[in-house]
Amino acid sequence: DKRGRLWIGTRSGLNLFDARTERFERFYNDANSHRSLSDNAVTCILEDRAGNKWIGTRRGLNLLIENDSVLFLRFLHHPGSDNSLVNNDIHSIFQDREGFIWIGTSDGFSRLDYKGSDSYAFTSFKLPRLRGKYERNNSVNAFQEDAYGRLIVGTERNGLIFLDKLTHRFSDSFRNANLESKAIRSILKEPSGNFWIGTIGGLFIANHNFSEIRNFRNVHDNPTTLSDNSIRSLFYDRDGTYWVGTFHGGVNIYSPIARQFRHLQRRIDGQKFDIRVASAIESDRRMNFWIGTEGNGLFFMDRHSNIVAHFKHEESNPNSLS
Repeated sequence: DKRGRLWIGTRSGLNLFDARTERFERFYNDANSHRSLSDNAVTCILEDRAGNKWIGTRRGLNLLIENDSVLFLRFLHHPGSDNSLVNNDIHSIFQDREGFIWIGTSDGFSRLDYKGSDSYAFTSFKLPRLRGKYERNNSVNAFQEDAYGRLIVGTERNGLIFLDKLTHRFSDSFRNANLESKAIRSILKEPSGNFWIGTIGGLFIANHNFSEIRNFRNVHDNPTTLSDNSIRSLFYDRDGTYWVGTFHGGVNIYSPIARQFRHLQRRIDGQKFDIRVASAIESDRRMNFWIGTEGNGLFFMDRHSNIVAHFKHEESNPNSLS
């Protein structure tokens, strides 16, 4: 959060870790207190721009209130009431540029206009049947918004759906056969405006208007590809590194900065390039590299063609290195 503390949602309650004390504080549902967490299965956490902390659970939405102690204000579905959550099984929470809070559930999603504990309004939505050939399912797992102000809704069975936030009209204004029916689990917006979309069938990266979409998947025996095709979470840190959480392949890290480095392996195009210790490196006017080694002579590498020459001392050759 903005105070540098780490909030961790688990299947057995909410945890607060303070790195200064290296201690955890735990919060649970208490059946005898309506100011406790509404359920112990925590599915998502959002700190909004006002510093409010929203906790999504399998049984309702909670606003965490910190004063002398920590209390929770619950927001639940009430049958027959228009001003309540569409469903209590929360999957995702998102704040848009206007400050509205969007809550995805297992049966549609809600928009919350929160002005205070006594002043709030819910508007609820069910997914339309835009693609008749797909099974209708109202589970909403992720949100983002594009440069046109549309809400991007990531669904469990119907891929991506767009909502015009002014008219409340839905559309599926792009066509991508690989993405239309995928179960969307996470959506990340890059600073450049591109979108990373985590699905159960790999990672997709789309440009700002979704006219170009690339797919990245696991390739067997290639350690530089994704470790697993089921992508559950995406995160972009302040150092510019991308974190990709998978279902059973651990965490993958992608750093654009790493692309600036080219690694010279022991062999290049079948040529031996045995440098254990490079003690001196120089480039000439043609930007070719001369590499002096510790005990294995001098190497020359043509930067453009990768041709490698190796110079070392030969007892019977006076034209070799001394």
